[in-house]
Amino acid sequence: MIVNIKEAKTEQEAKIANNLLTKLVNYESELDRNIRKDFIVKDFYEKKLDEKNCIAIAYNEKREAIGFLYGYIQKYNAKYNAIGFIDAIYIEETYRNNDIATNLLSYFKEWTKTKGGKEIELNVLNNNDIAFEAYKKLGFNITKYTMSQKI
Repeated sequence: MIVNIKEAKTEQEAKIANNLLTKLVNYESELDRNIRKDFIVKDFYEKKLDEKNCIAIAYNEKREAIGFLYGYIQKYNAKYNAIGFIDAIYIEETYRNNDIATNLLSYFKEWTKTKGGKEIELNVLNNNDIAFEAYKKLGFNITKYTMSQKI
């Protein structure tokens, strides 16, 4: 399968990313009780079209958007190296297991390097076994835990 990765630069491309993020949110609503199932993302990525953010969209040979990755550089303070943080990654279900996530990840790694980043991080819901296994296969290791408590 031929996949073209293109960084979003226009409002139309940002709208494509919003649509894909909506699909990710709806998928994750099945895994996290705090996520509203009917949530629709509007006007989010339009505000992120700058050099501080990477919105990479994967297109198939028909130029249909089949996945995306959104990330940015995170700098905690001068003591820590810059980290490329992946905030969202989604692949349309019919296109999964075709190395699209690998291609998006490669694109983001190169983008992160140009911004001075030395490593990349992401968060995954603890019960998203499919994503967890995919990230391990892509070379990610557990380095932190996030814990929560109902109040």
